[in-house]
Order: sequence, then C-alpha cells, then structure tokens
Amino acid sequence: MRLLSQNPRTGEIKVLVTNPDDLWHLSNIIRPGDRVKGYTFRREEAREDAVRAQREPKVRLFLTVVVDRVEFMDFQNVLRVTGRIVDAEFGTGSFHTFNIEEGSDIIIEKEEWHRHDLERIREAVEGKGSSRFICISIEHGEATIAVVKSFGVDEIAVIHGRESKEEGTSAVRDNLYMETIKQVRALPKMPVLVAGPGFI
Repeated sequence: MRLLSQNPRTGEIKVLVTNPDDLWHLSNIIRPGDRVKGYTFRREEAREDAVRAQREPKVRLFLTVVVDRVEFMDFQNVLRVTGRIVDAEFGTGSFHTFNIEEGSDIIIEKEEWHRHDLERIREAVEGKGSSRFICISIEHGEATIAVVKSFGVDEIAVIHGRESKEEGTSAVRDNLYMETIKQVRALPKMPVLVAGPGFI
C-alpha cells in the first residue's frame, strides 16, 4: 500500500492499493458510517426513461458514498464497498458499489481515526505481514498445494498418486513429484515450503 496523502483536519487519508493483502487491511479499516471517495464508472440515470438509461454508456466520475457494507472477495481479489451517494455530479441519494482492486486509489474519511486503524495502514505501507508463500504438504501418495497469505490460506490443488500393478511405488512417487512441480511452476514466483513425513 502507498499512502498518497493524509489530512488530519478533514479526517481524510488517500491510499493506493499495491497488492491483494492491502484489500484485506482496508476491509478491516473501512466501516459503516465512514465516507469513501474516488473515481468510478456509472451510468447517468434519466428519470423519464429508465430503460434507455440502462443502455447509456458508463461515464467516469468522482463520487462520495457513506459506507453501508464492506465485503472482501478473497478469491477475486476485490473489496466491494457499498453505500449511499452523498456527493456526485449525478446519482445523489442512490446506492453505489466501489470495486476496489490492485491499482485502485481511494480516499477514506472518518470522523475519528483510531490508533489501531492508523497502525494497520502503517503496517500495510511498510509491507509488514504481507509475505505470501507456497506450502506443499506431501504424505502417503498425496500432495496438497496451498498459498499461505497474511489473511488466510488458498488451497490450489490436491494431487493423488495412483499406484498400479505395472508401476512400482517409486514410479508413483516420481509422477506425484512431477505433477506437483508442474502445478507450482504455474503459480506466481514466491518462496516454497515443503513439509511431510519421509517425502524425500
């Protein structure tokens, strides 16, 4: 996360999301009643013709919502912040959802910033607790591959070694290892931890 600006007088902090872990931090910082501001895309509503308005192209505009709901979509790496629009070129009074993802910059406004929220932003900016690594657990002809993150674990694959009469135990083990390596190579580069009794 990058801290772009901070205004203690207005209670506003502007941040740039630089990795998926930032979304988890923000999901714990943004609460109902806070204000979130930023650029987004929205269709301009025409009161006289609601059907036609749905066909209108979306336009980019800056708006402010009072937060009603915050939802972290872990597997999609998206933070959804929904609230009623209180300041915008159009659409004031209706609801809007910000889909915050890597590369998004937003302004968070609170009446009062608690020390633990400011500490969490500082940790995210410094990259503390943002390391990810691949964990491979191998036992009895089965390998489980997972990505361990600061906020949870994503299971990527479970690979089963199949023993047949034609192939010996070593061939099954070799096939299991090769398939495991293939799966790991398809993931983004990060440290790998291999664990399990007697897997070598």
